[in-house]
Amino acid sequence: MAQLRKVFQEDFEFIRPLLLRFADSGFSEEKWKKLFQHYWSSTEEHIGYMLVDNDSAVGFIGTIYSVRKIKGVSHKICNLTSWIVLPDYRSESLLLLQQILKNKEYTITSFTSIPSAVKILARFGFRELDSHYYWYTPNNKNGSKNKIACITETIAIEKMLSDEEKKIFHDHIAFHANHYVFTDDQSYCYIITRKRNTSLRSLISNRYINYADFILRKMSGLSFLEKKRSLAHLCYFSNADFLFKNIEIVNKKISNYLHVSGLLVDARVAPARKRLNRHKTCPRISLYRPAGLKSSEIDSLYSEFFILDLQ
Repeated sequence: MAQLRKVFQEDFEFIRPLLLRFADSGFSEEKWKKLFQHYWSSTEEHIGYMLVDNDSAVGFIGTIYSVRKIKGVSHKICNLTSWIVLPDYRSESLLLLQQILKNKEYTITSFTSIPSAVKILARFGFRELDSHYYWYTPNNKNGSKNKIACITETIAIEKMLSDEEKKIFHDHIAFHANHYVFTDDQSYCYIITRKRNTSLRSLISNRYINYADFILRKMSGLSFLEKKRSLAHLCYFSNADFLFKNIEIVNKKISNYLHVSGLLVDARVAPARKRLNRHKTCPRISLYRPAGLKSSEIDSLYSEFFILDLQ
């Protein structure tokens, strides 16, 4: 039987042969190395758990720990990543997960679960975080009678943020993301987005449009739904009332700034009256096991999305 051990930064060379055997992940050695670094202060020094047999790593699960202050209360969060086990040891793979679940203080998230892992996590109390997005297409309407300024310069952004927002800003500034502050001189909203490339097919769920595209492909071999689109995925926002009151102008400014086709917003945070085109399904199934946090209070900060630069 394999032994269970914590994984630390210095264990990369030991576990490297296991990671590189999973070539279908699309991860290079350099990308795997990113999981073996600390990017912000945390209550935990280890970065996961591994199964070891005959002086070789045969299983691994990555853990990304953070402490967030949400609505004035500190919450511990653990984001799971890269649960991989060699075929001969799959019967022991639950040892990795169960070790993490022992700590009841952590809200645990899993943003990239494969279908087989989803079934396992559901048995341990994990719930679906989101099944679809909403696509906010930019238009020419202002959407607000107030004059809304968009600040993108680093020093200017930092000056406007609260202490907790400054921590988020500094912890994520090195990753591929865009930071903004929108303000009307009375209040403001700090926003973080990441660019996501997708197709119209994954954004539009209207069956009549899908049928029209099917006919077009049959007749001409062409498909307008396969046309690529770049969007800004809303990863974090500090002031929901401000954001969705001014969503049209915020969307337009971000779309123009990044040259994208609008905002992609997680369904759990999009107010019903402000929802537009429904995304048929999320490209990955997102799950969480709560420990004091609601689904609407969970975002994708401090996760593998930033560290591994996932789409």
